[in-house]
Amino acid sequence: MEQKNTVTANADNPLVSVCLMTYNRAHYLRAAIDGWLAQTYPNFELVISDDASSDGTQVICEEYAQKDKRVHYIRQPKNLNAPGCYKSILKEARGEYFMWASDDDLWDKRFVEDCINEYRRHPERILVFAEMIDINDQGNELRHLDPKRYVPLAQDVCQRLKQHILFYFNDGKLQLIFGLWKRDAVLRDPLFGPSEKDDHFPYYWGFDNFLVFRSLIQGPVGFVPEIRFFHRVRSDYGQQIPRSFITRAVLSFRHRLEKISASPYFFYILRL
Repeated sequence: MEQKNTVTANADNPLVSVCLMTYNRAHYLRAAIDGWLAQTYPNFELVISDDASSDGTQVICEEYAQKDKRVHYIRQPKNLNAPGCYKSILKEARGEYFMWASDDDLWDKRFVEDCINEYRRHPERILVFAEMIDINDQGNELRHLDPKRYVPLAQDVCQRLKQHILFYFNDGKLQLIFGLWKRDAVLRDPLFGPSEKDDHFPYYWGFDNFLVFRSLIQGPVGFVPEIRFFHRVRSDYGQQIPRSFITRAVLSFRHRLEKISASPYFFYILRL
């Protein structure tokens, strides 16, 4: 099922596409949608991609799509998983600027407006992000992350790439993909551009992190020095699906590997 909105672009306030990906998190979904619809920026569309959820997600999304013209709801006929979902929803975005959003995270109502203002001051930016904190299941603060440890702000391209490489994963750099992008910058990427076949999405571990890394070559990153992003660290992460002994053993090995890969160089050496 697909329901379309009628939001259009204008010269003073370019259209922004907020692309919300969701799967079986109806208990978080209303808070996420309400937060986006409360944005102070006047011209945006909220594209919701439901990755074939089996809970009450569809009912919630259809309710919002019927009462707010900014909401464009798409229910996928089958589960696409993370990489396929990223590209599928990108194809639906119409804005000059766009962003991916997760259904369990939260954003301040000024996030889009502040990011657009940063683009107005510095049109050479290709991505704008903001200060963030980690929150728990109840929305309480767990950790205030230091932007000096996750935002590569150097103007020189080599220095930007170096900064990004030296940042640790658990200090916040994995969340940069949820910033506000220039859509053309993402479409120029070999993984997300039109030349890549939709039925053969070449998934690999950390594809989102490498998108950010490659994009740093195109231009600098902008930053909003105010807390505008609330990244949820769920207590049930990785525990939603019953698993066999073999699966648990594999995931245990992966967990240990991820600890090893916390080294800033490890992940990039694997891709050489």
